[in-house]
Amino acid sequence: MLRYPLRFTPPSAPTRESAMSIPQSPTPPEPARPEDHQELVTFLERIFRPERMGSMAAEYPHLYAPELMPWNLVSRHCGRIVSVVGAFPIAFYIQSARPSMVLTVGGVGGVSTCPAHRGRGLMQAGLHTAIARMRDHEYAFSMLWGDRQRYAHFGYEDAGTELRGRAQRRQFPIGSGVPLDDWRPADPDSPEDMIRLADLDAGRSVCPYRTPERWSILLRRLGFSAYLASAEATSPHQAFLIGGRDPRNRFRPRIAELGGNPVLWPSMVSAWLFENSLEEADVFLQPDDRINATPLTDRLQQLGLYPTAMLKLLNLHRTLEPYLGILEERAQAHSFQDLPPVGIVPLESPEDAVTIQLSNGAAGLTRGVAEASVCVQLPERQLVRWLFGPIPPLGFTGQLCRENPGAAPWQLLLPLPFPVPQLNRV
Repeated sequence: MLRYPLRFTPPSAPTRESAMSIPQSPTPPEPARPEDHQELVTFLERIFRPERMGSMAAEYPHLYAPELMPWNLVSRHCGRIVSVVGAFPIAFYIQSARPSMVLTVGGVGGVSTCPAHRGRGLMQAGLHTAIARMRDHEYAFSMLWGDRQRYAHFGYEDAGTELRGRAQRRQFPIGSGVPLDDWRPADPDSPEDMIRLADLDAGRSVCPYRTPERWSILLRRLGFSAYLASAEATSPHQAFLIGGRDPRNRFRPRIAELGGNPVLWPSMVSAWLFENSLEEADVFLQPDDRINATPLTDRLQQLGLYPTAMLKLLNLHRTLEPYLGILEERAQAHSFQDLPPVGIVPLESPEDAVTIQLSNGAAGLTRGVAEASVCVQLPERQLVRWLFGPIPPLGFTGQLCRENPGAAPWQLLLPLPFPVPQLNRV
């Protein structure tokens, strides 16, 4: 017979009264309503910035306006929001010799749960629902920033490429580089300045869709300053620099973005360091096939490649299709005209397999692997690293080329560029 220790009361079946006193479970995740705007923003501010000033609605109007509330999935308990997962569509332009294409990515942010309800699987339910919704909307892939181990359970992996280095004032003495005829801060209230930033931004192979209005929002929100410069008032040699230090966080001084003509970048970095009385600053660059950043990178210290975000593949066909033009340009640079078709198979979802080929210099993409000469079969987390870098699966590249010599040229066309400017990170 089971005996209970002294002072321990054995459990009893719940009575009608005790069952009625048990709090109801939180609701399954569902899209927030416009009328939830104030409650949702207040909830996020309580979780993410309990001691910080400012309003998230004011700083992120492109994410948290009342009409955009359905982008947030919420769980409720007794009618109050207790968990949030945001999944926001972000458009990237892919530009090559082909007509520009749009890559739609699902940006996940605002993942939060009330402390009293943690450990009940609300974040897990919210993320699974958000991923399913992004698949239904045929987003190419999803991205977020956070703990790698935590989000690996949902298929996210560090990927993409970003160059980081350190600019030291002794490497950029005043007067070095191309003289700047026009060097001045950009005014977020000036439509002309914001149009100029947007025009220079559009010169990249891959760039987020940023209208002049979006540029104004970004510059107000982050406390960074934008500087515009040109070598001659009437010449096309123009560039911009985004730099600063967020006073609400103890970040090192950093140059978050550089755009336009890279010939002017060393001069701009020199002027920015001098103007802000800085001995050094971190520099973040987005590698781009169209931009030769050597004039600047040759002077940076501790230069290295880093992942730009955590990515999760959602639709392999929609991921690769916008990049066909870039693959053609890279193949032409290597004098490749014909390459064996390569099948790409995510092990978790083999039905999403595609075959990519290069024939007469033209890249093509088909669903399935019936026409493939070589098949790349990888778990989706390793697959996203193989496609986007910066570090391919250890040992896989060498093994693939040894077992399938015809696949070796494809390795020269990867990784695909996917830069996310620092200014755009939430």
